[in-house]
Order: sequence, then structure tokens, then C-alpha cells
Amino acid sequence: MRKIILLFACIWCVHTAQAQLVLTVAGVLDSVGAINGPTSLATFNNPHGIAVDPAGNIYVADRFGHKIRKITPGGTVSTLAGSGQVGAADGVGINATFHEPWGLCVDSTGVVYVADTRNNLIRKIDQSGTVTTVAGSGNFGTSDGQGTAATFGNPTGIEIAADGSLYIADHLTHIIRRISPNGFVSTLAGSAYITGNQNGVGNTARFNRPYGLTIDPNGDILVADEWNHLIRKITPAGVVTTIAGTGIVGSQDGPAGGATFNYPWDVTVDSSGNIFIADGYNDVIRKLDVSGNVSTYVGTAGNSGATDAIGAAATFNGATGIAYLGSTDEIYVADAYNNLIRKIVNLNQQTVALQVTSTGGTDICEGDTFSVKAAPEIFQTYDFYVDNILQQSSTSPNFATATLAPGNRALMVIAYDNGNAIQSIPIQVNVQAVPDPFLTAVGPTTFYEGDSVTLVSTSGTSYLWSNGDTNATLVVKTSGTYWIDVTNSVGCTGRSDSIVVDVIQFSELPTISIIEGNETLCHGETATLESSYDNNNQWYVDGFPISGATNKTYVASATGTYQVEATDSLGFTLLSDPVNIVVKGKQIVDFSASEITVDPNTEVQFSPTVNENDLDFFWNFGDATSSQNTSNEEFPRHIYENTGTYTVTLITSDLVGCSDTLTKQAYITVGDADNPGGGTGTGTTGGVPGGDTDIFIPTAFTPNGDGKNDIFLVRGVIIANLTMQIYNQWGEMIFESFDQSQGWNGRHGSIAAQNGTYVYVIQVDTINGETRNFKGHITLIR
Repeated sequence: MRKIILLFACIWCVHTAQAQLVLTVAGVLDSVGAINGPTSLATFNNPHGIAVDPAGNIYVADRFGHKIRKITPGGTVSTLAGSGQVGAADGVGINATFHEPWGLCVDSTGVVYVADTRNNLIRKIDQSGTVTTVAGSGNFGTSDGQGTAATFGNPTGIEIAADGSLYIADHLTHIIRRISPNGFVSTLAGSAYITGNQNGVGNTARFNRPYGLTIDPNGDILVADEWNHLIRKITPAGVVTTIAGTGIVGSQDGPAGGATFNYPWDVTVDSSGNIFIADGYNDVIRKLDVSGNVSTYVGTAGNSGATDAIGAAATFNGATGIAYLGSTDEIYVADAYNNLIRKIVNLNQQTVALQVTSTGGTDICEGDTFSVKAAPEIFQTYDFYVDNILQQSSTSPNFATATLAPGNRALMVIAYDNGNAIQSIPIQVNVQAVPDPFLTAVGPTTFYEGDSVTLVSTSGTSYLWSNGDTNATLVVKTSGTYWIDVTNSVGCTGRSDSIVVDVIQFSELPTISIIEGNETLCHGETATLESSYDNNNQWYVDGFPISGATNKTYVASATGTYQVEATDSLGFTLLSDPVNIVVKGKQIVDFSASEITVDPNTEVQFSPTVNENDLDFFWNFGDATSSQNTSNEEFPRHIYENTGTYTVTLITSDLVGCSDTLTKQAYITVGDADNPGGGTGTGTTGGVPGGDTDIFIPTAFTPNGDGKNDIFLVRGVIIANLTMQIYNQWGEMIFESFDQSQGWNGRHGSIAAQNGTYVYVIQVDTINGETRNFKGHITLIR
């Protein structure tokens, strides 16, 4: 670039006519791909159509890449839309698909319209990157109609008019179509499927594969009529005329009527009405000026290549698309077969312009980076000024600053070339001051867990806290560093200073583990509870402290809700979650027999009294000589065959494995009705041992303190030693004596026994050396 500038440093002195410089804008020569990024590294795949918006953004229909690409004035290439896969899906950005898009155009707001050629569709990409289908069903055809009811035949060229109408070159059906602002598709000129070069009105005119088109300052449509080798013009009313070309293949310059072209592919027009033509197989750019003369603008017919140079020394290879940018008087070219984007700089212009290359236009916020680019890039030195104060003087045409003060700022550039100075028209930049938000803490910023502090910001139109909250105030409950971005009414954002919030965490709550037993216990079982704290514990049951229960463990033996309270190192008392312990009660209340003193071979009915349902029962009748000494029935019947006294046991169990046992010692007495006691010394009738007239055992006593029959005593002169045991109805021993003189006083420990019948078991050693055993019943009556 520097070498070219030096060689042509005196263009202002010699005023060389028709001097144009061709430069490569983006792409890597002969490299096929879809790489985005800096223009020098980006790659394309047959860039076919091209358009440029007023801000200098370049849009490319990357034909075989099936994408729409964008090049910013700052030199970055990105994918505007298209996944790269063949398809016709609408969607946002790369979620949309295309099939060989050949042509595109862009309106003044940046909305892009695409001739999606192989899909036979017209597509639209709005400023959010959303792709929608404007017209076409996808079928090949020439049907007019509303929107997607219409059909197209490989649309290639497309342009938008001032009134919002779209004009389409329908390549393979040889007609020019119009899509009205309300979406209705009609045929403006040409007769479907009929080729020719006839001028006329509407369908009387003929085309032969019209390729690219544009709209001139008068609103007329200019068409590159490819296979006719002509440049045609169509008025909005549909009147078709030929404005250049003989129809013969060639590269002849001169008056428009005698000029020749070689498959012209696209056209563009400048603000003065000069028409520029991408002359396909001639590999040149031609110019049809307003006086009607055709000339070769850059390149040499028949000489293809990719040379950046001035005038005839420059080369192209498949210039399929062409677009004009009025602010810089530059022409952009889609150099398809080279996979390059090129531009043509008019060296004859005596002007320099500033292009805004930063996003957001000329309304910015204080601190934003604002960047511009001077065009054309042909001068030796560029001096950039802000409010008439020099900011940068260098060979670079690019300038950026982030230090513009609030207010209206004027930027301009003066370009120098061998002493000649050219000053641009200043551009006005509106720099808005950013807000300076301030945070107020309502309450201390250091507090214990469970408390909070409220942070309040100064006012704005929108808010964004460091944690993502979007309210003007923020209630903070966790430690952290907090700040807020506040946006004002003009869209500028400022950030507050930070506030550090420190939340003092409490110690972890104590927890209870059951280290022995379970939450559900059988009668008489216990569970050992353990606190997670080693010290400073206090155990609770049902909300009340348990006296003396301050160890790490506690043995629970009763039903209740247990908790442990612990004191941490900060002096805070912390209460655990509750643990519910359920201790099941005794299953057996009592059992009874239909008779407790019976004759041999008499059936006895047993009946339990229990606290639960769904129990399993096991009875042991104490009759070891019987063939059926046990039963699993709830209400069993048993026949005692032999005389004697029998101990009866009932064992129950439930579904969770708890069991209970009740044993009644010497509960059933079986004697011979004709000879009670049977003379064996093991049975009793009426309290008198059968056959033992020298030993007396009472059948009742009255321990009421009247001094008469208050003690149950065994009498007899032959008694040497005596052992007595008394049992209640549940088989529990409530009195025992090993001395004949120490009888039962009718008490169970310190408590008076209730009136009723009790079982005695007595062993007597006589003075004759005999041992006699007696079992029977004693009735207590107060």
C-alpha cells in the first residue's frame, strides 16, 4: 500500500484522468472456507452478491457457503445468518439455512433482503438477525400472488426502491418481478420462459437470463441482461429500453449504442447517475457515464487475476457482484472465483470522508470507544482533530478514542499528499455523560446470619446489580462485594463503588444420631441418642429440659420428642431438629381361665386381654405330659389329664418384632374330686394339705391390722425349715420367706396388695428329714 501511495503521490498535480485503485478488502486468495475474524484472515466460498449500507457495512451472499456474511468498517468478518447447511429454514442467525444465495440488497435501516436462488425464495434478515421468508413457495415457477403463494425461477438480482418495493431478476424464467411493500408479487416486464432482446412495455419486452439489477437516482431499474450482453432500463411503469450494448459478445468501449459486453453480471450506480457494470467474462469493471459513453473503469479485458493495482493493471476473476458507497465514492466487488472482496477507490476525487467504524453511530456515552476511518486510503498522512485540537497524525486512516468529554464533539480529518491538504466535512458526535451512582446501606454491613442489610442506589431508568438483580434496592443476606450499574434516560450506564457485606455465620445446628436402638422401640427397650456437640449439651423431651441430661449421649426409654440444645463458641444456643422416639407398651394386659381349679380331664378355656391387634399368640399350658402342651390360637382350650399345679405362659409378638410374655406360676390346680390332693403332698383342697394333718396351711387371711389372722403363716410341730413364695395373678413373685415365723403380711414391698387370690409355693423340711412341697391358693381379704 505504501509503495502505491508513493508512486501516485502527485495525482493532484497531473490530474490523471480515470485513475482508480483496486484494493483487497477481505479474504485469502484461492482459500475456500468460512473463517470469520479479521479481514486478512477471513475466508469465503464463492462470494457472489454484495451490498453496502450507508454506515459502510458490507454484506456478502456467500454462494457455496450457503451463508450471508458481514464485514464491518472496522475490518471484522462475521456470519450474519446461515448454518452453512443446505436448507430453507427460517430462524435466528446461524439457525437459519439457505441454498446458494446469489444476490442481496440492504435498506437504509440495515435490513437485508436475499435472493435465495436455488430455494426459489426471497428472504429477509432483520436487525436482530432473524431470517424470514418474504415471498415464494419454494417451487420453481412464475406464478404471481401474495407472499409465499408466488413462485420464482432462480432469482438472482435484487434491489429495494425508495417506496419499499423489491425488484427481482428472475434469471431462468427471463422476467423482472416486483414485490410491493404489502408483499404482493407481480411481473413487471418480460414474458415468462420466452427469451429475446425486444424493448417494449411489460410482457411485450424480452430478456435472456437477466442477472443483476439496481435502481438509479430517478427510480428506474437498471438490468444486466446477461445472455443478451446488454444493459437495459425499466421504468416503474414497466417500459423497457436498451441503454448500452449491441448484443454481440465483446469489450468495445465508446458510445453506448456501439459498446459490447461479455455476459454482464451486475450493475450499480452512483449519485450522479453513472452506471458501473461487472462485465463477467471480460473480468473488468465498465462505466457507462451520464453522457452515454462506455469505458473500462478498471482491469483489462481478457486478463484475469487478483492483482491490486491502478486502472488497467488491476485484475479480477469472476466479478459477480458490485455495489457503490456514496459517502466514500468507492465501489465494492464480489470477486467470486478469487474468493475475495475487493474495492475500487476513485483517485480522481478531491475529497476525503470519515466513516464511523464503531457500533452505535454518533450518539455515544462517555468512556465509549468511538472509531472512524478516513476514505479513500490513498493519502500520505492523516491528521485527526477533535474540536479543532489535533489528536493523531500518522499514515493510518484509522482513528479511535475513548476520552471524548460529554457534549457535542466535532471530528474531522485533513489528508495530505505532497503538500496538498484536503479537509473532510466534520461529523458531530453527541457524547452523553454517564451517571455516577452512589450506594447507601440501610443498616450495618456486618451482621449475624439471619439478618440483612438493604442497599439503596441513586435513581436511574434501569439497574443491574453485581448479583444480577434489577431493582433499585437490594436486600442482602449473604457475604460478598456488591455494586450496581445504573442506566440513565439516554441509555448511558455508570457503575457505583463497591460495598463489602460480611455475614457472620452461626455454628452448625447440633444434630442427633441414634447410635443404639431405633426410633420405634419395644416395651422395655431403650435408644441411645448422641449429640454432634461434645460439650455444653442439654437434652429435651417434648419441649422440656431433662434434669441432669447434659452429656453427649442420652438413653431414651419413654415415648417422646427429643431434642438437644448446644452452646457454640460464640455463646449462641442452638437447638437441633427433633427426633421422635416411640416406645410401644406391654402387649398383654392379663389372661384368664374359665376355671383355675379343676378335676382331671376337664377342659379349660383361656382368654387373653391385650393392647394391640394383629398379634401372634403362643400358649404354654405347663402340662409337659400332654401331647398338645402348646397352642397358637388366641382363645385356646386345653384338657389337663393329670392332677397337679400348672404354670401357664402366654407369649405374644407383633408385626415389627416386639414381643411380650406373661407367666402365671401354679395358675391351674388339677385334683381328684374324691381325694383332693391325692395324698401326694403336692396338691391342696381348702388350704389343708392332703394327708398332712400335722401341717396347717390357711386358705385365707385378713391383714387389716385388727390383730386377728393378719399374717399368712404355715404351722406344724414337725417343721424344721420352711421356704414360702407368693405370686400374683401375672406370675410375679411379690413375697418370699425362708423362716417359718416370717409369714406374709399382705404387702408387696411397702404397698398393700389388693384383695384377691394369690398363689403360694411352699417347701417344708420336716424334723424327720423329709421334704414336702405344697402349691395352692391363698385369699387376701381386708
